[in-house]
Amino acid sequence: MEELTPRERLKIALDHKEPDRVPIDFGGLQSGIHINAYKILVSYLGMKLRARILDINQQIVEIDEDILKRFKVDNRYIYFNEHNPDGIKVEKKGEEEFYRDIRGIVWRKPKDGYYFDLYYSPLRNAKLEDLEKYRWCRIYDSARFNGISEKVKFLYNNTDYALVANFQGILEGSWELRGIEKFFMDVAVNKKFVETLIDKVLETKKKIYGKFLDIVGSFLSLVKISDDLGTQTGLLFSPDFYRRIVKPRHRELVRFIKSKTEAKIAIHTDGAIMPILDDLIEAGFEVINPVQISTYGMSSKKLKEDFGNKISFWGAIDTQKILSFGTPGEVEEEVKKMIENLAPKGGYILASCHNIQAEVRPENICAMFEAAIKYGKYKK
Repeated sequence: MEELTPRERLKIALDHKEPDRVPIDFGGLQSGIHINAYKILVSYLGMKLRARILDINQQIVEIDEDILKRFKVDNRYIYFNEHNPDGIKVEKKGEEEFYRDIRGIVWRKPKDGYYFDLYYSPLRNAKLEDLEKYRWCRIYDSARFNGISEKVKFLYNNTDYALVANFQGILEGSWELRGIEKFFMDVAVNKKFVETLIDKVLETKKKIYGKFLDIVGSFLSLVKISDDLGTQTGLLFSPDFYRRIVKPRHRELVRFIKSKTEAKIAIHTDGAIMPILDDLIEAGFEVINPVQISTYGMSSKKLKEDFGNKISFWGAIDTQKILSFGTPGEVEEEVKKMIENLAPKGGYILASCHNIQAEVRPENICAMFEAAIKYGKYKK
């Protein structure tokens, strides 16, 4: 087969057909790399590149174009000006660092910590009537959209990469404002508050994403919504809660995004989500990320057999054990296995299962991408 462009390759794969090879992803907010690991990788490759923070909370970087080309990455990301540190005022208190985001949430980075963690949630003590008083409008400040139009048009018209957008979901947006402990207490005893909060977040997200998609929607190949639903052993809440409360609102969000773009819609959720995978498909999601095969019931082979004709898979290369603690040979075998299990008949984008963490060895990172090219070609 003639070599396809990255944009063509991704489209064919997501249409559940076999392109010339499996598409490769690296970057974004869930397939990226921690700044510590990136600096070591750059040095290992003999390059001199600056490490610019992309997401201050996760401490992941904007990956340099030379690295993306070296690893034959097929997509490029388009972002809000949201967690980017430009304009964020970080304060030191003793040996800890703090900052307050546009929503009024305070984040803390402890001494020797790798990330900024949720520290203070502005609605943690709110009652139902207080939700009307919160200044929702400040969340979609126009500064978040500066420079996006120029960037997306340049990438679309001057390259042949597939363009991908990252959106935060309605659950994560809700529990960050409320505090995750309070939120899950509300799930049990204060359901009216939960529903009202989620609806407020959904309304606000639609305003933000609508404005963003009016700018970039016609250029995108894929939109990813991040809404973690699972743990290592099961769901964060009952399937019934998802079906009654979250699923209808996920469906509304997906339909709204679909009204603005022809891009495929992915959901990013870690964990053992097999019990609600059919529900996610019914809600309109067309791609599942990051395919955390190390969790209960998430066998890559079983996922492909049961759902391969209904949804595409994105990720799956284990970061908890294989990339972090394995040898380059073990990484190669993991990549080969995931391609064998998930790639037949298309529907697979190869990437790490979530961001590459701070102490992952560069040899393992290189082994992953080299194996993706070595084993990812489809036979015609």
